[in-house]
Amino acid sequence: MVTPHLENRAKPDIRKLQLEQVLEEIHSIDHPVVVASDFNTTGTDFSPKTFTGLLEQAFLSQDMTPELDVLQARSDDAMCCPSQKLTRRWALHGSRLREREPQNTGTLLLRDLEGAEWMLTHFDRNDPAPHGTTVTLSFNGNQVAGHGACNRYFSELSAGDSPGAVAVGPIESTRMACPGDAADVEARFVRQLEGVTRYGFLAGKLVLTTNAGTTRTMFFSRAR
Repeated sequence: MVTPHLENRAKPDIRKLQLEQVLEEIHSIDHPVVVASDFNTTGTDFSPKTFTGLLEQAFLSQDMTPELDVLQARSDDAMCCPSQKLTRRWALHGSRLREREPQNTGTLLLRDLEGAEWMLTHFDRNDPAPHGTTVTLSFNGNQVAGHGACNRYFSELSAGDSPGAVAVGPIESTRMACPGDAADVEARFVRQLEGVTRYGFLAGKLVLTTNAGTTRTMFFSRAR
């Protein structure tokens, strides 16, 4: 009995070559041979891909031209918070994608925060939010609101003089009693939110820098 395993992370013609090599090894055996295994006989190319290769594969099949909105750091930006908005575009040249000149679309504005609900993941870089509590925030114009572990809260925002600069007004909230540690989590979040001075994005996360006594950086992920 022969039990080969053909490599899945390869193109179909490579898997075919692997099987031919197996058959070549056993063709001279003069009695019945059972060949049984996982041959990975798919017609799909599962060989490792680069980011550009994946884009090519996706957009060739859909006859589309990809665009990607990104943030890029300006010379005076803090490391955490790039504020230059760019639209990156790729175009097909034959069967290959080539990036075109990126388009400058301005700097970060408060309205760029709208359209999503965000969930707190970290009170600071190495200080994750406690499990079992959920703190959220969302933006609408010059207003911010959300769920602060057990109460709903809301406040107003004022844009600063530079991209990403912001001030948060006094926070008002409902007055429900908070069970367990939720009260402490909520009080800490409200205190840090009232001290926020900058906003930005980093690796897909919303970043709020606060100077409530000590400079801290809160991180938020999009709520599922």
